[in-house]
Amino acid sequence: MYEWFDAYCMAKPGVTRDFKAEWGWYRYFVGGKFFAAAGRNEEGEIFFLTLRCEPDFNQFLRQNFQAIAPGFYSNKELWNTVWFSLEKIPERDRLASAPPLFPPDELVREMTDRSYHIMVGKLTKKVRAQLFLDEK
Repeated sequence: MYEWFDAYCMAKPGVTRDFKAEWGWYRYFVGGKFFAAAGRNEEGEIFFLTLRCEPDFNQFLRQNFQAIAPGFYSNKELWNTVWFSLEKIPERDRLASAPPLFPPDELVREMTDRSYHIMVGKLTKKVRAQLFLDEK
């Protein structure tokens, strides 16, 4: 599911990635600012994505896709986690009233773009220019 995610993130200007072994997370940064995570299980498979979006958009997503829950180990207002299995969603984060649906690829791409742009907006002009993120 969402096999394209890593290549999609890494194709964005200024993006770097690391692996936090103790968490089992691939973390994606722009200008040193964290904008996405992909959690890996014991078998090495990615089983969730965590992305930052606007609070109202986050609520809309959670109400319309059961696979989207408040951010796993993150600020639950600002971050969402897209789970690849509904059974893996922590009980405290489940919204049973949401339809048991997974978001389509296009929506996860939009969430990724929003997260990236939110964090680019937090960079200084100088850093954006160094990363070729500002228009000339």
